[in-house]
Amino acid sequence: MKHCLWFVIALVPSAPTPRLDAQPAPGKALSHPTLRPLPEFRKRPFEKGPGYFVDPVRGKDDAAGSEKAPWRSVNHALKQLKAGDTLYLRGGVYYESVLLDIAGTAEKPITIRSFPGELAILDAGKRSATVVADDDVVCAVLSASDFDELSRNAPAVAIKILTGLGRELSGRLRRANTTIHQLES
Repeated sequence: MKHCLWFVIALVPSAPTPRLDAQPAPGKALSHPTLRPLPEFRKRPFEKGPGYFVDPVRGKDDAAGSEKAPWRSVNHALKQLKAGDTLYLRGGVYYESVLLDIAGTAEKPITIRSFPGELAILDAGKRSATVVADDDVVCAVLSASDFDELSRNAPAVAIKILTGLGRELSGRLRRANTTIHQLES
């Protein structure tokens, strides 16, 4: 049996995604600083005309789409809209690939925006790590919080882990690019 040590950094939240309107004081991060700053929250007023609402945490796609009974998914909401409607996305992360195949008119555009004072983030989906082995392997999982602690207590080890992950992922990307190039030829 081969003993290989794999470190998989789990970046998927284990609890429901917190609302992004519950942010720490300006300049203070909840954990480590982001790689790039998030956009500032806009407090623009509601648009004129019909408005519908989506909430990734509290919504239900069989609801009315109102502020008190929002839909859950952006894709479901888009199927309900017509010219002149506004779709308000409540703060949070929407883990879905969004297909925009609707159109308003010059006089009555369809507007999709964040709820005033909140930040909505569209993300194509949750990430997961899969380990595939052709021989017996031992797999160890290192959670994001454990990795943060390791980074504080043994930064050299954390750098080696990230370097190894970077090499592995870049190698996979090169192999995928080569395969795609071969398929295109």
